[in-house]
Amino acid sequence: VAAAAERGGARVVHAAHRRRGSTVLALYSEAAVSVRRLAKKGHGPAFLYNLASNDADACQYGWCLSFTPHALRDVGGGETALDVFIRDVEACASFTPSGPFSQNSLLGVLWNGGLPEPWLFSHMWAPGPGRAVGTAILRGIFSTILDSGAAAPRGPRAAADLA
Repeated sequence: VAAAAERGGARVVHAAHRRRGSTVLALYSEAAVSVRRLAKKGHGPAFLYNLASNDADACQYGWCLSFTPHALRDVGGGETALDVFIRDVEACASFTPSGPFSQNSLLGVLWNGGLPEPWLFSHMWAPGPGRAVGTAILRGIFSTILDSGAAAPRGPRAAADLA
């Protein structure tokens, strides 16, 4: 999988320290774009942030995924889930950030269609205004999610299904 990602233009996070045969793969994602593209294709990678906190110009975002034997299941047409994932990674990996903004800035992430969550979490890393803004945004999001629930059951058997 790592070789396929590199063929597509992606870079493995800390490749020099990766163990041979490791089932966990972590790749850099400029402007957090490939994370979003993979999610749109139905995959669920975990995003990474602050990958090079000592170098502000380096790519700070990425994603990781742990492969289990379940990845070898047949998904139809003689393909395994791993084959589908490799094809999708090759398609999503070739991305070069564009625009007038830094790839690590919120505007750069949004301009390129990336996932804003890694940017948000990277600013909650240390105390200060970034953490205050991030906390306010997350509280607003989760309050909206929790407050927007349905108060009435959706259908005649909804209460019976819960019992």
